[in-house]
Amino acid sequence: MSEGLADLEAELTGALMVRGAPGFEAEVATFNSSLLHTPLIIVCAETVADVQAAVRYATKYGVQLGVHATGHGYTSFTDGLMVSVRRLNSMTLDVEGHLVTVGAGVRWREVLEASAPHGLSPLAGSSTDVGVVGYLLGSGIAITGRAFGFGTDRVIALEMVTLDGEFRKVDAITEPDLFWGLRGGGGNLGIVTSVTFELVELASFYGGGIYFDGTHVRDVLSAYASWTTTLVEEMCTSLALVWLPPDPSLPEPLRGKLVAHLRVVYLGSESDGDEILAPMRASGPVLLDSVTQMAVTAMDDVHGDPPSAIPFYARGTLFGDINDDTIDAMLSVVGPDVAVPMLMWDLRHQGGAFSREPAVPNAICGRDAAFNWQVVGLATPECVDAVQLVVDQSITATEPWSTGHTLVNLHGAVKDDVDRARAFDSAGYDRMVELVRRYDPQGLLRHGHSIARSVGQSR
Repeated sequence: MSEGLADLEAELTGALMVRGAPGFEAEVATFNSSLLHTPLIIVCAETVADVQAAVRYATKYGVQLGVHATGHGYTSFTDGLMVSVRRLNSMTLDVEGHLVTVGAGVRWREVLEASAPHGLSPLAGSSTDVGVVGYLLGSGIAITGRAFGFGTDRVIALEMVTLDGEFRKVDAITEPDLFWGLRGGGGNLGIVTSVTFELVELASFYGGGIYFDGTHVRDVLSAYASWTTTLVEEMCTSLALVWLPPDPSLPEPLRGKLVAHLRVVYLGSESDGDEILAPMRASGPVLLDSVTQMAVTAMDDVHGDPPSAIPFYARGTLFGDINDDTIDAMLSVVGPDVAVPMLMWDLRHQGGAFSREPAVPNAICGRDAAFNWQVVGLATPECVDAVQLVVDQSITATEPWSTGHTLVNLHGAVKDDVDRARAFDSAGYDRMVELVRRYDPQGLLRHGHSIARSVGQSR
């Protein structure tokens, strides 16, 4: 693979790193520390021209191509050339138009800090440490989504480099097929260098977490299943069963505990929120209640996702509904007595604005789902096999209530081509396959939820 490297390096503004070079591993570090990226070459792109040069090199020499930004994906990349886009970190805020354009290396925290002083907010997810572009390419499951919909639905334009090395500006008029596939399809059609999307008017909300004794999770979950059928769209919630570590940075009542964690974002008054929450607050013994009026800049406190890298194995599914039988199936595999080290499972309430199609349709599947369920186990070397078995069993056990589909960003580990296709409906998958064949005819792109893997194998 050394052929042509000197010419490639001469074209670049950014650095070219080969495996073993100082800083190589740090450049491709992941949030899921059980995944290891081991490319042969990294192009540390500082400009769009750098991305184009890397793509032209990969195409000329038939080299597999990966993309790395903030490292929050579910798949590893081996050999080939990886383009690190973290230095594409420009941001342009249009306050009057409620729009922002960001480079591929920007994280949600940066957008939030720039927009909040103007009473605006992005439709970010449970952690603002996540990269904006990867999140939006894979559906964008916002914690305010029942009120505002998927973050991806707010995308109005993208800029990208396709596998022919061409720079393209993509929107509903100029490149309608790419515009459909990039929004929710996982981004496996080229390398996106920037995205423009809408912000919403939101400065604060009534929210936080209610932590119940996890040994009472059945009662809390049963109450949650009933309660969510009554909710207004402004009440955005999820319920997680979390195995918390004995970390001194956690509030004392939660350290080392199994907790059922109700996550709350309510876009209404405190008094109305308390009235709506009353049935859930009475559903089990409360260890800690942090629900209060919050600035939108504090949204990370709602879920309290881990701030640093951790090894994990995750899989997800969408539920059409849940009932007592579903709860039995869930807890029979990943309940309080599970015998392997778990991190959490998370049941996110959908419906509301999640269910509505955007004005310009996109590749997101599963708008008819009532819940998204993701199960996450601790994947350290000594227990990874046992954890994978239990997580896989949890998905199998709940199949009767699954819609048969997933969302790309919460799909988790991909088992095979059939599993990969679950992130799309049948027509959507066929359309994605056709787009991959058109825009990546050599099947070189191997990042994220890669349709090219199955397409390439079928050629």
